[in-house]
Amino acid sequence: MKQIWDDPRGDKGEEIMKKMCLNEKILDLGGKPILGPVKTDGSSEPFTIRDVLIQHLVGYKGNEPKKLILAMKVAQKIYDSTEVAFDFEDAEFDLIKEAALTPQYSALVMSPVYEMLQAAKEE
Repeated sequence: MKQIWDDPRGDKGEEIMKKMCLNEKILDLGGKPILGPVKTDGSSEPFTIRDVLIQHLVGYKGNEPKKLILAMKVAQKIYDSTEVAFDFEDAEFDLIKEAALTPQYSALVMSPVYEMLQAAKEE
C-alpha cells in the first residue's frame, strides 16, 4: 500500500502530476462542518482541506530557502484559485506532504487531509 510519504514518481523518476480536490469540508464527529475563523462581519464559513493546507504552507518552518519560497508560491496558488481541483507537480506535492506533517491541528481536522493526500490521483 502506498503511503503519503512514498515517492510519487514511477520507477523511472518521471514527473507525475497529482490531482487533488480541496473543497472538502472538515466535519466534526457528528458530521457537521467545523466553522473557520470568525470574520469581521461576524460570519464564519466551513473549514475546508484548502484552508488547512494554506495554513500549513504559510506556517512551514523548513530550513531550506528554496522550500520556504515554494511553500509560499503553492499557498498563493491555492489561495488565488477559484478551482476546486488542483494539479500539483512532484516538488509541490512533496512539500504539501511535508508541511501537512507539522502538527498544527487535531486529528479531527488532519485525518481528512491525510486521507486526501493518500488518495491523490496520479495523472
